[in-house]
Amino acid sequence: MKRIVLWMVLCLVCVFQAMGANKERSNYRYGDFYYDLYDDGTASVVGLYTISASKSVIEDKVVTDPTGQRRKEYTVTMMADYAFNENKYIKEMTFPKGLKVIPKGAFRGSSIEKITITKGMTSIETNAFRSCSNLRVVSLEGDATSIKDYAFAQCKNLNTVNREKGREISIGDYAFFECGNLHNFSFTDGITSIGVGAFKRCSLAASEVVVPSKIHNLNSEAFAESNLRSVIFDILSTPLIIMKIGVESLGDRAFAGCPSLTSVTIPYSVKKWGLAVFQGCESLQSVIIEERVTTIGEQAFSKCPSLASVTIPSSIRTIEAFAFSSCVKLQDIYVNWADPKVFVLNEENRKTIFLDVPADCRIHIPRGSKVKYGWLPGSDGSNVKWRGFPVVYDYHAVSTGVNDKERGSAIDDHGNEDVDDGAVVTFTAFPNKGYHLAKWTNAKGDSLFADNPHKLVVKSDAIVLAHFAPNLYRVSMSVEGNGSLRLSSGDSAVSVYKGAAQYDYNSKVTAEAVADSEWHLVMWANAKGDTLSTDTVFTFVVKGDTVIKALFALNTYRVKVSAEKNGTVKSDKDLYGYNTNATVEAKADTNYHFEKWTNEKGDIVSVDNPYTFTVKRETALQAHFTINSYHVHLSAEKHGWIPLRSDSLYAYNTQARAEAVADAGYHLAKWTDAAGDSVSSDNPYTFAIKKDTELKAHFALSHYRVSASAKDGTIMLGEDEIYIYGEEAVVEAAPLMGYHFVKWTNAAGDFLSESNPYRFTVRGETVIQAHCLTNNYQVNISAGENGRVLSNGGIYGYHVQVIAEAVADSGYHLAQWTDARGVGVSGSNPYLFPVEGKTELTANFVLNNYRVLLSAGAHGTMKSAGGYYTHGSEVKAETFPDQGYRFLEWTNATGYRISGANPYTFIAIREATLTAWFVRDNGSAESYRVNLSADEGGTIQSGGGVYLPGDTVRIVAKAHEGYHFLKWTKADGKLFSITNPYAFIATGAMELTAVFEKGSLTGFQTPLGAGVNGAYYTDGVLHLVNLEGAVVSVRTIDGRQMLLFTAGGDGDYAAALPAGIYILNAARGKDRFVTKFIVRE
Repeated sequence: MKRIVLWMVLCLVCVFQAMGANKERSNYRYGDFYYDLYDDGTASVVGLYTISASKSVIEDKVVTDPTGQRRKEYTVTMMADYAFNENKYIKEMTFPKGLKVIPKGAFRGSSIEKITITKGMTSIETNAFRSCSNLRVVSLEGDATSIKDYAFAQCKNLNTVNREKGREISIGDYAFFECGNLHNFSFTDGITSIGVGAFKRCSLAASEVVVPSKIHNLNSEAFAESNLRSVIFDILSTPLIIMKIGVESLGDRAFAGCPSLTSVTIPYSVKKWGLAVFQGCESLQSVIIEERVTTIGEQAFSKCPSLASVTIPSSIRTIEAFAFSSCVKLQDIYVNWADPKVFVLNEENRKTIFLDVPADCRIHIPRGSKVKYGWLPGSDGSNVKWRGFPVVYDYHAVSTGVNDKERGSAIDDHGNEDVDDGAVVTFTAFPNKGYHLAKWTNAKGDSLFADNPHKLVVKSDAIVLAHFAPNLYRVSMSVEGNGSLRLSSGDSAVSVYKGAAQYDYNSKVTAEAVADSEWHLVMWANAKGDTLSTDTVFTFVVKGDTVIKALFALNTYRVKVSAEKNGTVKSDKDLYGYNTNATVEAKADTNYHFEKWTNEKGDIVSVDNPYTFTVKRETALQAHFTINSYHVHLSAEKHGWIPLRSDSLYAYNTQARAEAVADAGYHLAKWTDAAGDSVSSDNPYTFAIKKDTELKAHFALSHYRVSASAKDGTIMLGEDEIYIYGEEAVVEAAPLMGYHFVKWTNAAGDFLSESNPYRFTVRGETVIQAHCLTNNYQVNISAGENGRVLSNGGIYGYHVQVIAEAVADSGYHLAQWTDARGVGVSGSNPYLFPVEGKTELTANFVLNNYRVLLSAGAHGTMKSAGGYYTHGSEVKAETFPDQGYRFLEWTNATGYRISGANPYTFIAIREATLTAWFVRDNGSAESYRVNLSADEGGTIQSGGGVYLPGDTVRIVAKAHEGYHFLKWTKADGKLFSITNPYAFIATGAMELTAVFEKGSLTGFQTPLGAGVNGAYYTDGVLHLVNLEGAVVSVRTIDGRQMLLFTAGGDGDYAAALPAGIYILNAARGKDRFVTKFIVRE
């Protein structure tokens, strides 16, 4: 009956889920990282091991004991919370294929610069990359479905987030909060939600921000205080914000405080407004609300100081309080109600909707609604107002006509209705045969334009008339001077022409000027005298009545040359042919030199002497001369004086010398000329005399501060000193330990010197800095005789951690590591040390010493109890039986026979334990051998050997790390005992095996009164030993009770337990028994 009840209970508990994986190892180092390893073959990365691993790869697999018999692979599927929190070494990371989730706080505050969320990852958890100030680029490739709260918040340098188009993803609250440099975000299809404040205080200036159709409710402050430029509905070509159909609710302050937002289009799908949705958008200039929107929310556009225009559709029935209050530049409100009575306001809203809006703000009403807004017949509407604002009718009457219907006709394309203000109307004229359009005019006859057709932007009522003109025009041509004309037009030509003729409009006429002998053509001119051409043959198109004149001139010109005082001139001749070269030359008197040539107006024409030019007209030239001596005047400001003459006379182009003497504590700063411009800082200053010269000496204090600092070092000499101008300064730097000096730079970072100490001349206030870099050191790792090392070393930076590991030859072990002096530094293997200089490490090996234990069983004694022996040395074991007994054999620690010789000699190659066994010397050889062995999970400690009938045998096994003892089995595999250690009476030969199982268990086999107690589980059966009458409880590792019954005695109990780890408690009175066991699938 008990078994039936127990079986029913077990059937019920089978619905529970299998237990989670059990951790096998913690902080296991593999490659650049530490991992936790689990018994289901998975691994979790928990932290960084290698400090210098700036670009790290988390491998897909972790392998333990890669070359040994216990090799095992673990698949990396997890990462610990806060695994790389505040890590300042990682710059980039490649994630394993099996990783599904970036856990909370995983990289918070780290130095990571670039990440790629690869295919297979589904979630980025809370605070995962928060405050990563170096993070610049994030790529989401594939399967990510969730970015949790604050995942990338306060990543101040994050610039770009790339995302595959179409992948569905939700963005949590404040996910990108205060990412001030986030310019590029892929707002492609697939975003299913945008959390509260998700993009608050982001830039987004370069992004095409799309609020997708799947988001019906845009959460509060979603884009508040971001640098968005425009909000537009369904205009995909606009690289700004596009709100697709489906957005029904705009949350509180969703776009409030966006400083760069310039225009907004509210889509017709919006039905509900939160508070102050666009409040405080300081650059917002225009708002368009689409038809079908029925309400405008409270404070929706309040405090938008740049808002100039608003379009309100005819569907609006409610505008909440303060909707446009404090919009101090609002000038134009475009309302689409044909009858304003459909819009009704309560008294409170009436007062606050347009609070503090300028009184001259205009209300623009739709076409045909004049009367509904209060226009009286014949009125210009100047007194019509709505809600206290003047009403504007933005449409105009336009008509078209002609000046003479017999000459042509004209039309426009606007129809019979009024034209929108700013609309484009096209006017087209159709002239009758023999006429052409001359111009368009207004009703007063003022010319407007001449092109046909013409497009006009209408800004007022307009009457436009087409004027036509006949197509024949009079062309009058004449000559001035000695010459004649030849004229041609089409097929007709006139050899010599003077007078006038008529030509068709737009015809081409060619005129040729023929000059008389000794004359030439100067130009063709119009009636005003303006030059039309200088070519002999002149072609023009007739557009109207035309007057043209050809001007001729004589071919010779007079060149008149004169000299100002202090010199003379000469010329080749007086008369020159047109377009020929003339040369004039000037000669200066003593103590003078030639300066320039001027024309009759006094304008300079050349400074060359002689001067050659081409004669084009009558010409007058005059030579000018200048004295060869100049005055030089020197003066000094306070704090110095001029030691030589302050006024001197110098010949032209000679060298003058200016010198100044500074007062004590001062030096010459510069020389300036009469205009105050600096000319030199030399003292003395030498220059060439070209003109009268004034120079003034300026002086400055001669004491200057020299400030020196060091990066990764200290200033030993000259850290903060005062020097006299021109004095030599000396600075010296000492690098910190592990660094070396590189260079000196100035305050701007420019290179100065590689010398240390550095000497220079002080010319002014000076700030310099010494730069030091980390030392690199050679590390050599070698092995002495009888072993080898796994790495020979290399070059490492200061304080980098280096691992030295040695492998001894068979029979040897590492004694110690020694340095270049032979001094021991460590006995650890491997040996981890920081690099602090050039390092020589040598691994030293010595022969192994083995402990050999020799003992005698009952009825005998040993000659020697053993001792320590070097590898390869000879060991002799000898024993003496008691009276009436004889020697039988030697056995090892596990009870296996080693030898029957006495004495027994062998070579020491490992630790050894030998026991001598004896039997009665009565002629009988009866004795029992107990042979013990262990599987791969442990070893035999004692109990094997030869026993006489009735002897007590005590067997002991020990589990390896990561295993626990399970049971003893016989040679046929049947259970012998679950107790360890275990004692029994020798009644025959035995072959026993210790069986172990993975997993370290605690509290195993606590005594429950007298006798040996036990419990184990195999193949759906719970086996109990010596637990009769005990109350037995079995619970899961997390405390769920699976079994509860009273044991009727030793035996088997059917129990179909799901896979997992269980704790068995047995209680009988004050006695307790506790053990753990594992059920595998």
